[in-house]
Amino acid sequence: MADENEKKPIFGVGANLHLGRAEMYLEKGEFANAKEYYEKVLEVDPSNPQAFLGLLLIEKGVKTPIELKGRDIVTSENYQNLVRFGGTNLIPEEVRNIELVKPEDKEKHNKYLDALKIMNSARQANDYKRAADIFATIKDYKDSSKLFNDCTKQASETEKFAVYKEAKMKMNSSNEELLIAAINGFDSISGWSDADALKLQAQKNLDAIREARKNEVSLLAKQKRKEITIICIAIPAVIAIIAGIVCGILYIKPQMAYKKAEELKNNMQFIAAAESFRALGDYKDSVEQVNYCKFQYGQMLANEEKYEEAINIFYSLGNYNDAYNRALELANLKAVKEENNTANAQVESLKNASVGDTVTVGDYTWTVMAKEDGKVLILSNTDVTYMPYNDSFQTVDWENCSLRTWLNNDFYASFTTPIQNRITTTTLENPDNITYATSGGNSTEDKIFLFSYKDAVDYFDNVGARAIDGWWWLRTPGEFASFAARVANDGQIYLDGDYVSAACGVRPAMWVDVK
Repeated sequence: MADENEKKPIFGVGANLHLGRAEMYLEKGEFANAKEYYEKVLEVDPSNPQAFLGLLLIEKGVKTPIELKGRDIVTSENYQNLVRFGGTNLIPEEVRNIELVKPEDKEKHNKYLDALKIMNSARQANDYKRAADIFATIKDYKDSSKLFNDCTKQASETEKFAVYKEAKMKMNSSNEELLIAAINGFDSISGWSDADALKLQAQKNLDAIREARKNEVSLLAKQKRKEITIICIAIPAVIAIIAGIVCGILYIKPQMAYKKAEELKNNMQFIAAAESFRALGDYKDSVEQVNYCKFQYGQMLANEEKYEEAINIFYSLGNYNDAYNRALELANLKAVKEENNTANAQVESLKNASVGDTVTVGDYTWTVMAKEDGKVLILSNTDVTYMPYNDSFQTVDWENCSLRTWLNNDFYASFTTPIQNRITTTTLENPDNITYATSGGNSTEDKIFLFSYKDAVDYFDNVGARAIDGWWWLRTPGEFASFAARVANDGQIYLDGDYVSAACGVRPAMWVDVK
C-alpha cells in the first residue's frame, strides 16, 4: 500500500516563487518542493547564487551548507554556477578548504572507490593485498595512505591466522615431522594471539614423544644386554636349555605375538592391533603394520563421520600412504558438514520466522519482509557496504550497473554453497520513475537485488520503518538516467536521487527457498 506521507514535487503552482518559500521547504526537508521553487527563482533571476546553493544542498541530500563537509561538490554544476555568480561566501570556509573530488582527481577517485569495494568484501589475504596495491598508487588522495596501512595490516593478520590454524591442527599429532612443522608455524607468528603458548605445548608434545621413544630404545637395549649376559655366563651344561629359551624369546614368542596381532587386525580391532605390533619393535614388518592399522582405524572413523578424530590419526601418520592429504580432504569434508549444519539451522529458523522478524543468513542479519510459496523475502537490516550505484558517472539502468554485478557475483560468493543453493533466481520488473518518468530499463533475473521504489513503499508500514543509520540505494532510476533513487536516513524516499557514481549504503534483498 502506497505511503501517503511520501513527498512528491509540486508542479504548476505559479511562476514567481521566491527564496523564502524554497528555504522553508528545504528546512522542512521537503526537497522535491524546495527544488521546484529554487528553479522558479532561476527562471526570474538566472544568476541567483542562493538558488544554486539551494539546488546544491538538495543534490547532496542535506539541509545546511555545513553538512556539505566531506562531500564531492567541486564537480557539481550547481556548485560551479554558485562560484561563477559570486556565491562562494555562502559556503562555510571549513567546507571550501576541504580537498574534494576535482576533475583532475577523477581517476584517483575511481581507483579509491575500487579499492574500497575490494577492501570491504575481502575474505582472504590476497584480497586485502589487492586493495593495498591500489591504495599505494594514490597515497596522496584522501585517506588512502591510512587505508593502505589498514589493508596491509589486515592482510598480515589474515595470513597469520591461516598459519595459526594450520599449526593448531598439527600440534596434537604424534608424528615428529608434523609437530616440528607446528612449532615452526607458531614460531613464525610469535606474539600473535596465543601462538607462543601453543608453541610451548607443541614442544612439550614433541619432547614427550621423543622421551617415550628414547625410553623404548633404552629398554630394548637393556633387554638385549641382559640376554647376552645370560648367554655368556651360562655353563656348558645348560647351553642347550638356554639355546631353547633364547630361541623361544627371539623366535617363538614374537611369532605368537605377531599372529595374535594379525588376528586383532583381521577382526578390525585396529587400535589393539597397532599396539601389539608396536610392542614387537622391528620384528618382521611390525612397523609397517602399525601404520597400516592406524590408517585403517582413521578410515573407519572417517566412514562414521568422526572427522576430528580421523584427522588427528591421519596427521600423526605423516606421509604414510598419502595420509596427510587424506587429513586435508577430511578437514574439507568436516568444513562442508559444518556449513551444511549451519545452513540447515538458518533455513529452519527462517522457515519458522514471521514477517518482521530478524534472522541470520550467512554472516548477515536480515528482516523477513514476505513469505509465499515456500520462499521468504529478506532485506538486510542495515547497509552491508557503502559504494556507488555504478563505477563511473554515466547513463545507466539497473540491468547494466556495476552494483548489480557486485551483488550477484562478489556478494553472492560470500555465502556458503548450501546457502547459495537456497537463494532463488527472481524475475524483477524495473518500472520507470513515477515522478520523472525516467526509464527503469528491461526486466532482469537476479539472485540478489535492491528494492525498487514500489518495494520500498509496499513492504514497509511507514516511513520510519525504512530508516537506518545512513542513506541507501534503490534500483529505481532518479530524475535523470545518470541518477538513482535513494532512501534517506529518516526513511523518506528521494526519487530525484543522486549521481550513480556517488557512494551510498547498499541493502541487499533476496528470496530464499525454505521448502
